[in-house]
Amino acid sequence: MSFICPTSIQSRSLWIGEIENWMDEKYISNNFLHYGYRVKSVKIIRDKNTKTVIGYGFVEFITPEIAKEVLQNLNGKLIPNSQKTFKLNSATYSAGKVASMGNFPSR
Repeated sequence: MSFICPTSIQSRSLWIGEIENWMDEKYISNNFLHYGYRVKSVKIIRDKNTKTVIGYGFVEFITPEIAKEVLQNLNGKLIPNSQKTFKLNSATYSAGKVASMGNFPSR
């Protein structure tokens, strides 16, 4: 009998950092599209009280393979029409919530 380790399952989502208040889901999605990657969904994390962006979010792609390719090809690459670079990391699902496997922004 063989077992599949749950940690070997790849996520279709990536953590994205250094999101600024003026950035929205469409803006983020369009930046990936600029490089030829269609995004399934974008979730920007906001403060529950003020609704302001707290600096990170999650981008979901169609397959884990595409997410892995995006991470390898775009992490550190210049975001179109800006002086910033993509700050990406792999993400996993835990107890129904998305959790980053990387470093969270310091405050």
